[in-house]
Amino acid sequence: PFDLDSFDYLGTAAYAQLAIVARADAPFDDLQGLIDHAKANDGALIGFDAKPQELLLNLVARESGAELKPVSMKSSAEQIQNVLGGHVIASFSAGAHIPYLESGDLKMIASANATRHGYAKDVATVQEQGFDIYVDPYFYFAAPAGLPEDARKALTDALSGAIASQEVTSAINNAFKADPTNLGPEGTRMMMDKGLDNVAKLFGK
Repeated sequence: PFDLDSFDYLGTAAYAQLAIVARADAPFDDLQGLIDHAKANDGALIGFDAKPQELLLNLVARESGAELKPVSMKSSAEQIQNVLGGHVIASFSAGAHIPYLESGDLKMIASANATRHGYAKDVATVQEQGFDIYVDPYFYFAAPAGLPEDARKALTDALSGAIASQEVTSAINNAFKADPTNLGPEGTRMMMDKGLDNVAKLFGK
């Protein structure tokens, strides 16, 4: 079996800034407001498109006592359309929501990441709103453990150069509405260690 020590970590390229959003006219502005709304209305339907999002919702529901009902969807775009159409009261989104924040059709009620988002620095994280959990979908690079030092350095340097290039920056900007994020070898390993602890919380362990 593999574990974290089975690999040498080379760096990261980006991470998805994951938001929880609602329609601009929703009767709440933060996570506690969503919880209160769910308690007053026999639950609340929340869109998601990846298992960690569902697990985060389940933890918040478990700890708050609110009936947050995850509704599986295929993409952020589908979730946004369901929020705008009133089929769910809120959803997760990894960038598709930003034009709708700018147009005033949606509002962001929480960052699901460990940090606030650069485009919405006034919106608190789920952790800051009282629940010790986050979802940080990093895109990282690793190789089998025990690489010769010269090979590891060559790979790390090549990745750093590529990630800093204008072509990669543009691709990441377009895909995630964010800049590249390279944590480097040590930072990537630290991220993996913290992530493993967080995954245990997501699964309620």
